[in-house]
Amino acid sequence: METLSQCLSAWMEAEDLTVARLTERLGFKSKTSVFRLLHGQSSYRACAQLCRLLAPGLDAAWRERFDRALRVEKAGTRRYAMFQALDRCFFPEKSGVSPAQEAAPGLPAQDGDVTLLGDPGESVSRLIGSLLARPQETRIGHYVTLSELLTRPALLEGAISRLTDQRYRVTLLPEAEERAAALPWGLALWTSADEARIALAGAARPAWHPVDAEAAREVREALRSAEQTPLYRFDTLEAGSDYISFTEAAFQMEYNRRAVILKPTPGMQMLPADVVESTFRDFLSDNLDAVVSSRETLIYTFEKRVKNFYQRRQETVLLLSADAMTQFARTGVMPDQFYAFRPYTRGERLRVLQALSALAEKKEVTLRLFPGPGSPYSFEAYEGQGALVYPSDTCYNTRRQRYRELFLPGPEAFLLFSAYAAELCQRLPQPDTRAFFAQLIREEER
Repeated sequence: METLSQCLSAWMEAEDLTVARLTERLGFKSKTSVFRLLHGQSSYRACAQLCRLLAPGLDAAWRERFDRALRVEKAGTRRYAMFQALDRCFFPEKSGVSPAQEAAPGLPAQDGDVTLLGDPGESVSRLIGSLLARPQETRIGHYVTLSELLTRPALLEGAISRLTDQRYRVTLLPEAEERAAALPWGLALWTSADEARIALAGAARPAWHPVDAEAAREVREALRSAEQTPLYRFDTLEAGSDYISFTEAAFQMEYNRRAVILKPTPGMQMLPADVVESTFRDFLSDNLDAVVSSRETLIYTFEKRVKNFYQRRQETVLLLSADAMTQFARTGVMPDQFYAFRPYTRGERLRVLQALSALAEKKEVTLRLFPGPGSPYSFEAYEGQGALVYPSDTCYNTRRQRYRELFLPGPEAFLLFSAYAAELCQRLPQPDTRAFFAQLIREEER
């Protein structure tokens, strides 16, 4: 990533500008301000002023480059690296980056379990992909701290990109000062029925070395005694009781809180309650299904979620896919439509579009549209709770399709995803949301 000082230096070189000539062009009284900008010693306000002064004389490519560098300056290089990791997860077609894999020298070609402790380095993060691609059955348990997960791009990107792979699990352990000193950190441990191997952190290409079985047993014992918080949840959604727990957890997370949401199309709690209830009851009247016995409880919890969404006064940022919304308006089916919902009728789609158009007019709501068909993952972040990531294309039934959620708890997780959404809004084109919904509504009314 390029900082503003690096961008400015590159542009001055391309334009054959000296500090003195740039100082004169900008109308500054002395060269000190330019020197400070070139050495990364200026405030964000000064950086933004520079970009405003330069913008009229820049071509489109340089203007975009300066805009991007200014966003890096605003977020800071470490936070912006996290934004780039989230971009690769939510908009992989734009990033153009495929995760690299790492060879595993010294690892036997047989079934085994891998335990990762902390962040053993980017090379081991790349190694995970090759382990999961092996024909042998490999299960990976990755133990990290929350601060590591929210500040190391490769860790968070891996946790999201492997969301539905049941062989990979991420578990939170206490921070270093709270963790037992006996528990080692920054290593990878491979164990099978009759041997164990270890890969140490920091190696450019991690190699697996034999280790005493007793040492491996001590690591496993220390882990069992440590306080643990699994981050993946709801990998089984089949019975009515599963869905009651699922929807009640959603309500508790959403209740009366500031929200930041990125999805191709709106969630069921954002739709008119009677419309969704009708699709649910019609499906169940024509099908024998496990959720029949829980129907009334699910409808009651859903109605609570809708009431909470539309009656609360907290700030809400909602980012939807323009293409996915257009497709919904034509077909009545959403990318993550609950399997027990029939397709929405034309009249119901009209109600949904009208409700969203009205929602976008509320002063506490920011509704933006991003181009493209959507993203492979959706997220919902709630102040005071954390951030939830789940597949965008799902029917929420694990008998039919793999599903799992990643829940990152706590205020820092909310702040990261909220800041990412704000940065995304800043660089998204700004279409006329009112005109967009008006056009879809006119098409439905024909």
